[in-house]
Amino acid sequence: MNKKFLGKKGQGAMEYLMTYGWAILVVMIVGVVLWQLGIFNLGGTVSRTLTGFGAVKPAEWALTGAALGDSIILVNGAGTTINVTGVVFDPTSCGNVVTSSIVAIGDLYQITPACSGTVSATYRLKMTISYTQQIGTVTQSHTSVGTISGIWE
Repeated sequence: MNKKFLGKKGQGAMEYLMTYGWAILVVMIVGVVLWQLGIFNLGGTVSRTLTGFGAVKPAEWALTGAALGDSIILVNGAGTTINVTGVVFDPTSCGNVVTSSIVAIGDLYQITPACSGTVSATYRLKMTISYTQQIGTVTQSHTSVGTISGIWE
């Protein structure tokens, strides 16, 4: 066998792998980006997201865009019993919910905002949940801020 051609064949194979490897990598990255942007979502499942929030946050929610039927269930993960004092929405398409309800550790608490929106349109609402905690003889005020988003049902 002629040793003069071995280096050339190896170099050709390496160039082939590098060229097509980079091309495949670029196509994969573009595909993942398009998938994350929701381009391939043809209306199958409703994507609802929850970001932010502290110890007290929504566990489940259904927003209909009508005054009746809206429901947000909050879960107390604060480690102590809390008193939910209010929920503020931004933008204010759901109004503000003023409440005073004692919620034990790990328990759920339902609020019913009066939202307005167009069915099948998307929403993105910033929620500020205000609550107090009693630790010993001291009452501390806290807020839990985050965003919920989805599609009006």
